[in-house]
Amino acid sequence: MALLRSAPSHSLVIIDEVESSLHPRAQRRLMTELFAISKERKVQFILSTHSATVLEQLPTEARVYIQTQRKGARNVIYGVTPEFAMSLMDDVDHPELTLYCEDERAQTLVDALISQESPEIRNRVAVMPVGAASTVRILGELASKDKLPNRSLGILDADQEEGAGCIVLPGSQAPEKEVFGALDETMWEKVANRLDVRVADLLDAVDDARQIKSHHAWARKVAERLGPRVRVGRVWEDMASVWSKEVVDPSERTVFVEAISQRLIE
Repeated sequence: MALLRSAPSHSLVIIDEVESSLHPRAQRRLMTELFAISKERKVQFILSTHSATVLEQLPTEARVYIQTQRKGARNVIYGVTPEFAMSLMDDVDHPELTLYCEDERAQTLVDALISQESPEIRNRVAVMPVGAASTVRILGELASKDKLPNRSLGILDADQEEGAGCIVLPGSQAPEKEVFGALDETMWEKVANRLDVRVADLLDAVDDARQIKSHHAWARKVAERLGPRVRVGRVWEDMASVWSKEVVDPSERTVFVEAISQRLIE
């Protein structure tokens, strides 16, 4: 650390396997130190790592996965999630089809749509959050050219346009805006029954949540208002289930899931 702190301002420092010999707590402390040096001395760091702990400390724009292809070609994928990067680096069995979506909220909607329309294929696919829409587009394009290790398909949020190797979720808005805006009082009552809470309490929580500027925080705010026994994930899962069954046009749901089924048999 003393050596790094003495590096001239605006230096470029490259560290291979930055986590080597360090346990997770030490890895987090090291990353904190590197962030401080980078900010104070304008030093740029390029790190290689196989550590989920290190990846989790990095901001999205700092994560770059370099995938080596046969004959030496490389795919450079920016903004990947730690989970996606680790899955590519791990030697595990792959499902028949991997669906790449933006985040956990979209992942839940995809699960709900498949379970509602064609539950028999659910165990044949894996739905993986990978990051921003730009990352999904890159992966979709690579999938369309058969440049990924397994059969894949990109799933973009409804506020995005289709791209090569990608399909779009039903609707026209980001997942939280789409679901919160589409459920009427009757549907909220069904969500309340699933959560085993009073519908009036749920509606109050929803009204409070929608006052928050960032829609990404809405589901968490609802869970906080309903009390500690209600998980954020459960709130969103029950909302997604009601939305996929009661709101999404059956023909639109069928088209969406059939695109996934078609990719399974290609």
